[in-house]
Amino acid sequence: MNEKKKLSIGLIGSGFMGKAHVFGFATAQKVFDLPMQIDLHTVADIDDKIASRAAHEFGFRNATSNWKTMIANPEIDIIDITAPNALHKEMALAAIAAGKHVYCEKPMTKTAEEAVEVMRTWQKSGKVMQVGVQSTSLPVWNQVNNMLTSGKLGKVLMYQTEFFRNSAQ
Repeated sequence: MNEKKKLSIGLIGSGFMGKAHVFGFATAQKVFDLPMQIDLHTVADIDDKIASRAAHEFGFRNATSNWKTMIANPEIDIIDITAPNALHKEMALAAIAAGKHVYCEKPMTKTAEEAVEVMRTWQKSGKVMQVGVQSTSLPVWNQVNNMLTSGKLGKVLMYQTEFFRNSAQ
């Protein structure tokens, strides 16, 4: 029997979105026949106590308050960034420079110029990068696209969409 490749994840930020991502990893591992084993390697949070509590709660092997050290760890394949928005660019660029795949919550950057810088750096890396804009990944948008491209709605001159999340977070 072939042993599945292990894909080690480092998570920066252990708040609401970090917890949601870990739930997603666990669900994917259980529901889908993934070609790799997901390894929750290290969680980083600015406060050691919060990082340790999150590691225990989420099932990570390690905890740290130093995200730069975590990114430099050669055992980690993917950096998942759910830290405060103002840090996304710096963390994404550091992760790419360290040869990691990156998942970054939105917004990726504060300005369009910064976004272009991250995009160009990522394109040169040969790694995978995704920015979390879950609302645009919902199945309804494939249905809308099919309706638009099939002509089912007639001639469409313009459309606009919005997405609101009515939750405590």
